[in-house]
Amino acid sequence: MSHNVLASFNPFSLQNGSKEKCHHRTQQIIWYGESRLRQALIVISQADAEAQAWMQHILREELFYLLGYVGVVTAIGQVVEVPILMRSLADSLAHVRPELLPLPFHSSLLAILDAGITADSPAALVPMYAYDWRNGDARPTRRERLNNGTLPEALRVHNDQDLNPRRDETPVPTPQANFGLRPTADCHRCRSYEDLTRDLMGELQSIHQLADGVKATSTSRVEQGMRRAALFRPLSTLLASKFLDLVLKNFPLTLSLLLAFKRTLLKSN
Repeated sequence: MSHNVLASFNPFSLQNGSKEKCHHRTQQIIWYGESRLRQALIVISQADAEAQAWMQHILREELFYLLGYVGVVTAIGQVVEVPILMRSLADSLAHVRPELLPLPFHSSLLAILDAGITADSPAALVPMYAYDWRNGDARPTRRERLNNGTLPEALRVHNDQDLNPRRDETPVPTPQANFGLRPTADCHRCRSYEDLTRDLMGELQSIHQLADGVKATSTSRVEQGMRRAALFRPLSTLLASKFLDLVLKNFPLTLSLLLAFKRTLLKSN
């Protein structure tokens, strides 16, 4: 249906009021938002308390703007991927009263930021962001933050730097349930069947969103574990090498200690 007319939503045609191009653009905005949020959180986490106060206020405003796109596609039954940081901030920042800001960073969020993100991710970081108020020293005006007026330019600057082919992938197609049911005088149960089908589609979408959330969280934890393993392996190798050197340099003492320990065990038995 055309976007130039106001109409009722047809629950049995989940693409009603939307085109694939619009769906694709919405997913692009969500991925861009995840990249922008990550860059902002990295900067904010290193700022002093005074700067964090106004930075978290602006971050919260931009988060609400991005979540508006998630809300629209969810309302009409589309399936989009919502990344881990956007989910985390929606859960921990969106409902916080402004006067309670700034909030401290939990170790779990710092671990996500510290784990980084791969270059082939659709939400990978880029060298420069338009309207980069995070690196400024004063609260930005409305024209200097993300909103309907600045989004096109922000996306253009971002995409000009991004060579990631995954960002152009088509999002998961939204399932359709166009059964063409119409209540008639001869079918007294048509309305009941229609309500049942609507409920079933809603439950399936809820399950998909839950699975998507579990996937995002699990992927983030795996990446954190891999990063920790990569950091501790050189340390473990170094400690083992140092220990071996210590044993070899003090071999007589080490041998004496082992013999004494053996005698103690024999006496105790």
